[in-house]
Amino acid sequence: MGIKDDNNLWKLSEIFNVIFLNLPTIQKAIGTEELLFYPALKDKLENIQQIWTENKNIDDFILKSLDYLKSIN
Repeated sequence: MGIKDDNNLWKLSEIFNVIFLNLPTIQKAIGTEELLFYPALKDKLENIQQIWTENKNIDDFILKSLDYLKSIN
């Protein structure tokens, strides 16, 4: 995918962990809510979660989420 922005990729990976681990099927298996450990990312979580809800194609999700993160830096 040619992603070179390590900082935004790290932010996205932390946010995606929360989104993925809180999916109902995953929650059923692990039984505990996954929390975001980085307060600075909290305001970004909702917008990126919306991107995931609208488009669950992982390539599109990654690119759109990284574009969003880049636009707010």
